[in-house]
Amino acid sequence: MDLVLFATEALFGITFVAAARQWWARRDALSADVVLVFLPMTVVLALEVFRLLVGPIHPMVSALAVAFLLAHPVFTLRLAGRVRPMPSWILPAAVLGWALPVVPLLILGESAPPWLLLLAVIVFVVAEGVAAILLADAARRRSSAGGTRLWVAAAATAVFGVAVLALGAANSTEVTEAGDVLARLLAPLAALGYLAAFVPPAPLRRAWHAQTAYAGLRDLLTVAAEPSATIWRRYLSVARGASGAVGALMVVPQDDGSARVAGVDGLPPELVGRALPGALPTAASSHTDIGDPALGRSGRSWPTSGPRPRDPRVRAKRLAMAPATSTSSRWAATWRRV
Repeated sequence: MDLVLFATEALFGITFVAAARQWWARRDALSADVVLVFLPMTVVLALEVFRLLVGPIHPMVSALAVAFLLAHPVFTLRLAGRVRPMPSWILPAAVLGWALPVVPLLILGESAPPWLLLLAVIVFVVAEGVAAILLADAARRRSSAGGTRLWVAAAATAVFGVAVLALGAANSTEVTEAGDVLARLLAPLAALGYLAAFVPPAPLRRAWHAQTAYAGLRDLLTVAAEPSATIWRRYLSVARGASGAVGALMVVPQDDGSARVAGVDGLPPELVGRALPGALPTAASSHTDIGDPALGRSGRSWPTSGPRPRDPRVRAKRLAMAPATSTSSRWAATWRRV
């Protein structure tokens, strides 16, 4: 048994189980895409365990597992599209690029020429590289712990692509030993990176969040002597940067139960002063949709506990709101894609 490969697959399996638990708790599309990213390697791990405990696996099953593993960049691109805007043609192109070499490989089996496997690996590396670039760009837009985790995920994606390239080159060319050694070095690093990005240990998570809080507070202190309007604008800027949101706004409750936009950052200035129908969140609420056509949602509020309502017609934007004062007289909201 190859201990390095088995340990790498086990790390991916641990990350998959943790991601599946998060999806079960949240039941949102983003968590489901994270699960899909780690499913191919988990399938390979399950087959390896089956082989050790039961016996040989049918060659077609092994071939299907490899084909599923080569689809890893497709799932990573889906995830990247959740955290940043992505051109609509990229995902179909990745699926087509995966299918063109993989389908003939499945049909021809052992009689497939080596260059066909190398082509599949090259497509894998290119798509994985695109996914890494998109994740890095999403990380660049965030000044928070989420941004740090996205940087780690982007690095792990790039390293995993290089590891598969080295392994594919070792199997398809004469550079066998060097490629195999490089793959053995890089694959565990990629698995550890994914584990740190998506299931960070508690001390690391606390350190990242503390760094975000410190940076935000330091930013606010630079305008402490400025007028209150300037401070609130900086507060919105900090909230927007920490969440990677499209924009941020501050709303003030009115006597009639509606809300009025008091300030914006990254959103159309004409929103300022606009009355928004719909209830503001209470102190126990974390997500609120305010009924305004400019924001793309109808008025409703979501409690922090219990299942959130799911409306298939509403998927474009979410307002994530937090109280701007202890008395909850103002609320800051970040506008982001979901």
